[in-house]
Amino acid sequence: MERRRVLAALTTLPMAACGPRSPGAPGAAGPATPATPATPHDELSRARDEYEALMREHGHHEWARYAGEAKEGTDEAAFSRGLRAREHEVVERAARLAAEAAHAEPRERALWQGAARGLALLGDAKSVELADALEKVINDFAFEVDKKRVTRGELRAMARSEDAALRRAQRQAYAALHREAAPIARELLKRRRDVAKAGGQGYYDALLGLRGLSAAQLSSMLGALDQRTRAAFAETRKEALARAGLTSFAPWDAELVAKKLGDLPDDRFPADRALPVARAIYGAIGVDLDRPKVRIDVRDFAFGGQTISLRVPDDVRAVVTPTPGARFYGTLLHELGHAFASTRCREDNPVYKTYEWIPGLTEPGYEEGVAEIFGRVIDEADALARFVPEIDAKDRTAFLSARARSERMSLRHRLAAIAFERAALESPDGDLDGLARKLDREIAGFDVPDDAPAIWATSPFLATYPVYVQSYVVAAVMSAQVRGSLRARLGGSWLRPEAGELLGRMVADGARTTMDEKLVRLTGAGLSVDAYVAWLTT
Repeated sequence: MERRRVLAALTTLPMAACGPRSPGAPGAAGPATPATPATPHDELSRARDEYEALMREHGHHEWARYAGEAKEGTDEAAFSRGLRAREHEVVERAARLAAEAAHAEPRERALWQGAARGLALLGDAKSVELADALEKVINDFAFEVDKKRVTRGELRAMARSEDAALRRAQRQAYAALHREAAPIARELLKRRRDVAKAGGQGYYDALLGLRGLSAAQLSSMLGALDQRTRAAFAETRKEALARAGLTSFAPWDAELVAKKLGDLPDDRFPADRALPVARAIYGAIGVDLDRPKVRIDVRDFAFGGQTISLRVPDDVRAVVTPTPGARFYGTLLHELGHAFASTRCREDNPVYKTYEWIPGLTEPGYEEGVAEIFGRVIDEADALARFVPEIDAKDRTAFLSARARSERMSLRHRLAAIAFERAALESPDGDLDGLARKLDREIAGFDVPDDAPAIWATSPFLATYPVYVQSYVVAAVMSAQVRGSLRARLGGSWLRPEAGELLGRMVADGARTTMDEKLVRLTGAGLSVDAYVAWLTT
């Protein structure tokens, strides 16, 4: 997410319009006419516009931070406090007005009410201050290995190294960041717990509901995935250890193990080919990434990738961390999937435009699911053959098999991460290092030594996107379901303009309809794990 010269241009939004001129005031023409009182509908329309202006301002602020373009000397903490205060005011006013406006749609009323609850949870001033401080530590941290500066991209390459010492050194580099970040992270967890408790709720469940899932829905989905993939995971784990020549499976071996499952060498997916491949894939469904222009920047930062809609639908920007091999292709396709959703949104009402900064106004599982429809295109034989023809049929088969087996392993890690965050938000005073090791053993299937350095505080999601990781599991499930439906409707070579039209209709109404409503419209059923499980276990 590259951001240049943006914070200097930020301005404070007016909170109210000027009143009518009084009789005899300079410039007044003739006798005063009694002003027509503004209706709740008029005031709601004004609040919508103020909300969108704030979302643009927020987007510029986030873009500058992630893209390394923040103006030097900017007091980001003070700016965030002021921004959140204005967001609180506008959202609370809009929620009240939507309840009063006779013509406001029920969906809009529900979204504004959810936004007000979301800001109460996520917009607490002290929580914002701690989250900003934690994110700054994570983003600005200078990693070192053997007293030499290394990038996150280099650390990811080390994680896939055949050299066990390099893999362990990569973990130690993140452990150094953890030691700096953990005190802030623990205070942030405590503050979030206390804010939710004051409202009579648990933080995780309350925010989960605002992200479009109930605790019961999530538990049911995760339970089904756990049970239905457990045998396949055990089989794959055993095979992976044998291929890697390992007798145990430590967390820092995960990337090597994935590589040994049959992944192709990184040089088979050269970085300079990633964008041309992405353009060809989107072009196949009739999408020109230059109409409107999507800005794409590659730089080393805390996330794998991030897409920010500064103005829906015509100012969308993506930044992607350089990584080796096929992962870079998948991440780029994923981020451009977010851009597809924003640039193809046709809603005029700003509350339906899916600006991401206020929880309760979007469903992250759906948003990530749209992105993963594209991010996982390279999991399909036809797409790989059409758009990466340099890879022959034999290697293509090996690669696709490796992708599914690697996913079995990474799913367990996500299940462990979800369980950790929920428990940490409930009991932030506990032994979180020990909890992370315990869940890595019991859920992720790692052989975790008792002296394994903790790294749980290094996740930028803890700072900026709490209660979000489950969205990627939802996204994987949704992606498999949608792509399966498109194959059934259009055939194996479904990447053609008809698919673009179907997907365009799915995203066009933004947040006006829910994920399940969109899925029923496109696939005939609400969210189901069946297609994802079938891919994982075949």
